[in-house]
Amino acid sequence: MNLVVNGEVLVTGLDRNLEQILSHIDTAIQQVQRNHEVVEGIFMDDIDISADVPGRLRAHLHEVENIEIRSISQSQFYNNVRNELLHYLPKVIRATESISDLFYGDPVSDAWTLFSKLTDSFSYVAQSIQSMLLYLSYNEPDSALLYSLHAFAEKMETHLKEVDKSIQDQDYVMMADVIKYELGDVLNELLTILEAEAK
Repeated sequence: MNLVVNGEVLVTGLDRNLEQILSHIDTAIQQVQRNHEVVEGIFMDDIDISADVPGRLRAHLHEVENIEIRSISQSQFYNNVRNELLHYLPKVIRATESISDLFYGDPVSDAWTLFSKLTDSFSYVAQSIQSMLLYLSYNEPDSALLYSLHAFAEKMETHLKEVDKSIQDQDYVMMADVIKYELGDVLNELLTILEAEAK
């Protein structure tokens, strides 16, 4: 079994010992990070196992030929995150409008299912912004974009707390208003900021 990093064989003839293999993978990941790169994925014979490396390896340890770590530069990772957000944000913005409408009046069960998906979308946006903030704080600490994204993150956190409080108070009209107007507006602002930065 081989351990490959970006197409180059790093270790050959690995024993099929899970702990040793995981240790080699950790060492390789640390080297990738020292090179100012980000792990894009971990693959077992070209199958992406990033979500559960130990579990997938344990299940297929007897048959694996290559474990590959693929990485990209931090700047490429940053650009990928930004581009994914540019593609994703319009969908979330539309969802804030349509899903919030379901809570003016008695919400039906489908409304809560859709609301749950919307909160997952908010989490994805927040995580993406955190990744961008991390990159910018190291590489462009004086940029206006860093300041703008910090301001966005603070506003979003405030509005999400308002949504939580309105749910606890069972004030679904207030919840709908915050989603539609406050979160919708702040997501539109973010989209405008990212579109300007992408030009």
